[in-house]
Formats: sequence, structure tokens, C-alpha cells
Amino acid sequence: MKIRYFATLRDLSGVEEEDYPVQGTSYVEEVYSELKTRHPALNGQKNVLFALNEKFADPQTRVSNDDVLAIFPPVSGG
Repeated sequence: MKIRYFATLRDLSGVEEEDYPVQGTSYVEEVYSELKTRHPALNGQKNVLFALNEKFADPQTRVSNDDVLAIFPPVSGG
């Protein structure tokens, strides 16, 4: 699958995009947990948002190798 990082998460990971091989049944939260192992600077980030194939996704959403997972920091505004 393709992983895309946005805003501060891109800075913390040091990459804009990377490939992630999905093995068996996997979920967004498992993928993100592994990504935090690859990029320890992501560990301090709470309440990140996920989009799977351009639609917002829960951490318990299943993923496959054909998917694109976008990861965003929390958004605030006024």
C-alpha cells in the first residue's frame, strides 16, 4: 500500500510518501503502529486522522496492498 504523510507528520517522518507491504488481514491502527516504529518521532502525535483511498477512515478499517492511506495531524481552525 502507499502511505502519504501531510503537514507536521511529513516533517516528523522525514518522508512525504512510502510503500508499506500489507500481509494478511491488517487494519489502519496496525499500520500506523508499525509506522511509529519506523519513524519514532511520530510517537508523540495524538488524534491523527486517516483517509483511505480519499475517504476518512476509522483506525479499525481494513486495508489492502492496493490502498492509499493518508495520515493527517489534528486540524484546528476558527
